[in-house]
Amino acid sequence: MHSPQVQLERERRFVPGLDALVPFVRPPFYALILAPLALLPFGAAFWVWIGLQSVLLIGCWAWAFRRWGPDALVFGALYLPTALGIAPGQDCVVMLVIAIAAVAAEVLVSLWLAGTGGLMEYY
Repeated sequence: MHSPQVQLERERRFVPGLDALVPFVRPPFYALILAPLALLPFGAAFWVWIGLQSVLLIGCWAWAFRRWGPDALVFGALYLPTALGIAPGQDCVVMLVIAIAAVAAEVLVSLWLAGTGGLMEYY
């Protein structure tokens, strides 16, 4: 995964006309989490990913509404990458879920656990 030449060869198996490497910039454990999607055909995996992120985003909005009430609408509008990132298959919503989990952990469990979640987001 960290060898550019090996990664380019693997990408060209799926996209034969690929001119340049599209690097995987997430930590290795993130690839492990996404691995089950590789069992599906590409089109199906894309739609499962879109559906999963949509459900996660609705969950984030519900959490924010319970925490801040109507002001959550303003906070949701300020984090526009989540809504814009879903259509092209980006993982902005996953990053938002990690940030919310860190905030919830700080409030509910411990400051240490919240710091760990924050570090995972910015790894």
